[in-house]
Amino acid sequence: MDSTLEFVRPGGDDWREFLIAAAGEGWRVPVTEIELFHGPLADSALALRCGGLFVGLVTLANHGASSWIGNLIVPQAWRGPGVGLAWAGLWPATS
Repeated sequence: MDSTLEFVRPGGDDWREFLIAAAGEGWRVPVTEIELFHGPLADSALALRCGGLFVGLVTLANHGASSWIGNLIVPQAWRGPGVGLAWAGLWPATS
């Protein structure tokens, strides 16, 4: 199996997988939040895929010179082998 990790703009299947994983964690994700990330905040979400399979999703919200992570999820089946470390590579380390 291809183990290449790639960040992509989330598609419908990614959002479906995100909602399944979020429900499994007991998260309540309002419909309005998903609508924002399909509309005005569409550039503020990234899905992570491994060999084409969904392995995570992150949403960001920019505010002035800073931003915050709104959601970051890696499904239970993908936890452990270091998939989450790929997210750390997106942001430069600060000292």
